[in-house]
Amino acid sequence: NLYRERVASRLTAEFGWDGTDKLRVLMVLDELAGNAFEHGCRGRGEANVQFRLAVNQDRGRITVEVRDEGAGFDLAKVLAQAADPAKPGRTRGRGLPMVKRISQSLATDSKGRLIRAELAKTHSVDYAGVVAPPADPSPRVRTVAWKGQIDNFNHEDFEESIRRALDGGIPHVVCDLRHVTYICSSGMGSLFAMAEVASQKNGRMAVVVTNRELREALELFGLRHAVTIAGTPEEAARSMSAT
Repeated sequence: NLYRERVASRLTAEFGWDGTDKLRVLMVLDELAGNAFEHGCRGRGEANVQFRLAVNQDRGRITVEVRDEGAGFDLAKVLAQAADPAKPGRTRGRGLPMVKRISQSLATDSKGRLIRAELAKTHSVDYAGVVAPPADPSPRVRTVAWKGQIDNFNHEDFEESIRRALDGGIPHVVCDLRHVTYICSSGMGSLFAMAEVASQKNGRMAVVVTNRELREALELFGLRHAVTIAGTPEEAARSMSAT
């Protein structure tokens, strides 16, 4: 598509968004635009869909907005339906949950005709989410790395990233939290829950933390009783070598 090529070119040439960062923006734009044309313009002779991208260079953020003239939709309802465990095999309706996972925020206006996603560069201080992990310290260990805050808005995504690693058939998982600045109680609860899942799969889980305040918070929460708290991925892997 012509608009996609133009956006991709400007993201790299003018704003320095390339690689994975550019891919994330294009994935969000494709999904939101596709929904607008497929649903917002359904049954209409002419399609009027508006796109807007706003870049905040100082904060390393991009806002993607798409507006259509349809009847609107309920974002919370769509996300809830996609997460319904009673429909595990459904193939449609997965796009918006994906957009939510890779964006810092996702919201609509009151009528559900405008949807807005905000994304942060992975090196931005505002970015929170999964990042490319270092090499796994052992063939029997999978590493999941996270950056930024783990809060009430993204702790479920944090838990899902660990669950995917455990579902890959590797017995042990290291959660690399060296670039995490905050973790809420729900995020700590996710660590407890995934440690139990690892145990059920005859594996173990370790957490890598270098931030002193964060380490103290994890220990106060009692996490040491469920997982190993280490200072490096290698130390975490050694703690699991006996199993």
